[in-house]
Parts: sequence; C-alpha cells; structure tokens
Amino acid sequence: MKQDASLNFDFIPYWTIPFRFFLTAPLFAMAAGVFLFIFGIQALGGGDVVLWQSRWLAEVIYMLHLITLGTITMIMVGALFQVTSVVGGRLLPGDKKVASLVHCFLVLGAILYLVAMTAGTSWLFILATFFLVTGLLVLGVCGLVAIFRAQRRSPTLTSMALSIISLLVMICAGGFLLLMHGYSEYLGFDRRWTDFHLVWALAGWLGLLIMGVSFQVIPMFHVTPSFNPRLQKILPIAVFISIILVSLSSFFYKDEVVATACQFILLACYGVYGITVWRLLNQRKRKIEDITVQFWRVAVISFFMFVVLQMLNESGIIDFLGDKVSLIGGVLLIFGVALSIIGGMLQKIIPFLSYLHMQRFCQGDFERIKALPHMRAILKVKHSKAFLRLHQLSLALLLLMVIVPEFTVLAGASVFVEFSLLLFITTRVVTMIRKMEQL
Repeated sequence: MKQDASLNFDFIPYWTIPFRFFLTAPLFAMAAGVFLFIFGIQALGGGDVVLWQSRWLAEVIYMLHLITLGTITMIMVGALFQVTSVVGGRLLPGDKKVASLVHCFLVLGAILYLVAMTAGTSWLFILATFFLVTGLLVLGVCGLVAIFRAQRRSPTLTSMALSIISLLVMICAGGFLLLMHGYSEYLGFDRRWTDFHLVWALAGWLGLLIMGVSFQVIPMFHVTPSFNPRLQKILPIAVFISIILVSLSSFFYKDEVVATACQFILLACYGVYGITVWRLLNQRKRKIEDITVQFWRVAVISFFMFVVLQMLNESGIIDFLGDKVSLIGGVLLIFGVALSIIGGMLQKIIPFLSYLHMQRFCQGDFERIKALPHMRAILKVKHSKAFLRLHQLSLALLLLMVIVPEFTVLAGASVFVEFSLLLFITTRVVTMIRKMEQL
C-alpha cells in the first residue's frame, strides 16, 4: 500500500468516531428500502402506476433525504473527521464531544424530518431544522478551524474547505426549505430554492469532499500515479466557481441559455475529473481484481449517463418522459455516482482503519502484532463482491422503477438487502476492533 508523504497518522481520531457514523448510515438506507417495498405493495394493491410521476411527491422527497441525509452525509461526516486529521495534522476541535453531538443531532434531525414529512406537523419541522442545522453547523465550523490550523497546505485540504463552505450554504438553504414546508402559508414555497439546495449539496458538499479525499486515497489504495498537481489545484476552485454561477443563473435565468451554459460548465468540470479517475485506475501498478475499482467505474459510467440524459432532455428528444427525467437523473447521481464511490471507498477505508487501530492496541508487542488478521480477513472478498453485485442490481431496479413503478417492490427489497450486508460487514469489523482493544 502506497502511503502519501503528506499524510500524518500520528493524528487520527479515536476509532469509535468514524465508525459510529459508518454503523448508523446503513440503517437509514435499510429504512428507505422498507419504505420503497411498502410503496410498491400499495401501488400493486391499489393499481397506482403514477407513483414516480413527479419529483415533488412527498414520498420522493423524504425517500431522497433518507439516503442523502441518513446515509450519504452520515458516511461523509465520519470520513471528514478522519481525513481532516491525517491530512492536516490536526484533530477537529472538541474531538469525541463534537463527534457525539454531531452524530446525535444528525440522527435526531433525520428522524424528525421523516416524521415531519409524513405527519405534516408544523412544529416538527422546526425541531428537525434545529437539530440538522445545529449539528452540521458545528461540524462545518470545527472542520474549517481544523483546516485553518493545519500543519501544511494541500489541494485535498483546499477541496475539503470548499466542500465545508458548500455544506454551510446547503444547510442554510435546507433549513429554509424545511421551514417553508412547515409554514408555507406564511413563507410561501419558492421551488428555485430546491435546485439551489441540490446543487450545493451534490456538486458542492458531496462532490468536492469526494474529489479532495480521492486525491489521497486513489494513489494510496490503488497504487496509481498521483493526480496532476495543476489539476488538483485548479479543478476544485473551478467546480466551486461553477456552482456559484449555476446557483445565480437558476434564480435569474431559469430555463434560458445562460442557465443551461452554466450547468454544462459544471458538468464539464466533473467530466474532466471522471475521465482523470478512469485513466489513473487503468494505470494502477497492481492489476489484480479490485472491487473498489469496479465501484469507481460504475460511478463514472453513471455520471456520463447523467450527462447524456441532460443533453437529450435539452434537445427535447425525451420530452415524453416528463418529470421522470429528473427522477432518473437523481437515481444516477445519488445512487449511481455518490453511493457507488462511497460504497467502494468503504471497502478500503474500513479494513485500513481497523488494522491501523488494532496495530496501535498491540503497543509494540510483536507476538500480538503477528496475531493480527490481515486485510482480506478483516473484510472478506466474498462480502465485498456480494455488496458490489447487490449495488449494481439496486441501481438497475431503481432506474427501472421510475419507468415501470411495479418494480418498486423489487427495488426496495434489493436496497434493503444491500445495506443489510453493509451493516453486517461494518458490525463484524467493529467487533474485531473492540475485541483487540480489550485484550
């Protein structure tokens, strides 16, 4: 395993900090699978085949946030605590206390959001807004402080700082949207804020964090050449500027040439990133089967499918699909791109972190070090392969579900089984760490 000289493993948070987020995340995706299954059964029983006709349906909105808030953000927050420390050489301020607060507030906020959306109770939207905004605001401020105090500067930290700034913008817009949902009679409901929130969430918070982390983990875990230094410096800034342009144009030039041009500039930035990742993975020195590489390829293919979808939509060729285009695009970006990258990274990060911590528990005792399980014993290849196949199946069924709603039952079942396996994998590793710590 190639270690980047800029990484400092003397500064790693206590192992329970990232793993509490990694353990919680699959539960929300499993809940999403259960809801999908129930929706599918209801649709089949009632003959309702218009289940996925609009992105504005309540079911679509809270299913989306079960995945984005409960699963994606949960995992990315856990990764942020870890990566900021080893790249910047500084633990986040507050360490365990901040991690506990952020985790608790994120879980409570996500649950309250779900209850508020299903029950329609106004005061629950206020509670959900308080917990989500407060938890992520604390995380954002602590993350920026840690990056500002970092022992060194790097493109990874720059990308992560821009990601955290995007997170702060995202939660302000998201909190405002929550209040508009609960008190629309007073605040109204401006749908332009939804697109604003989405672009800062997906392209900003999520995309820039993944980009920054990948600058380190792809060369490290896959023994590839490093990303081009100039590209590392320029691309995160170009993406951030493009997000600003897209946000402004969505308010002032909706459905006009300027707005479309800004969107394609942003897509072009991520297109360059996707091509670069694909090229680097093809240049890796160890040409053995690698599940994570396959996850990356699913993500890159999904992204370019999304780009083609947008081009077809702009040309008017697929107007007959109506709002289903937005839903298909959402599945490709969220499940096809984001969850593919995150799922693949976890196949490397989980065994690496667990081995690193178990090695530290040995305190230089050579006999105990010899007894440590190797990487492939910590996370078995057969489990990773099964997770990949289930993910590919879930992605295919979710895309099919939007076109043929009767497949919702199968899609829900597949998502539930996929993330049940991820929960099993993570729980198994946590049990191994805890046993080693108690020896």
